[in-house]
Parts: sequence; structure tokens; C-alpha cells
Amino acid sequence: MRLKTITRSLIFIFLYSFFLNSMIFSDIGILKYFEVKKEISEQQDKIIRLENKVRETKNKIAAWQEDDFYLEKMAREDLQMGYLDELIYIK
Repeated sequence: MRLKTITRSLIFIFLYSFFLNSMIFSDIGILKYFEVKKEISEQQDKIIRLENKVRETKNKIAAWQEDDFYLEKMAREDLQMGYLDELIYIK
């Protein structure tokens, strides 16, 4: 009788430890869940940054197309361009 109880206890402990081990360390376990959750969060942050960058680029394109002052400013600063009678100093 006592041997039967010990055997059942050992089997229960073995199955419980196997189940616990698989829940923590397997490919679908808790550790993998938190790893994937962190990666999803990082990717969502990256998406937000890229959407902001796209928005800024679209605003710059619109400014280039619509605003003559902005177009002249960019030509002078970024392309070192000027009028024929002007001297251009390069930094």
C-alpha cells in the first residue's frame, strides 16, 4: 500500500515538473510569450517612428511644391545656389 502511494506521488511529481518545464521553456511557453510580446512592442514603436518620418517627408514635399520661399531657402542652403550676381560662401 505504501509503495503504491509513493509510486503515485513520484508519477505526479514527474508529470507536474514535465508540464511546468514545458510551460516555461518550450517554444510556446511563458518565456517565449514575453520575448514575442517585447518584439511586438518594439516593432510597433518602429512603425510609429516610420509613420512620423513619412509624414515629415510628405510635408517637405508639399512645401517644395507650394512655397517659393522654402524652395529658394533649400536651394541656397542645401545646394549652395544663388543668383548670378551673388557670391556664395561654402561652410
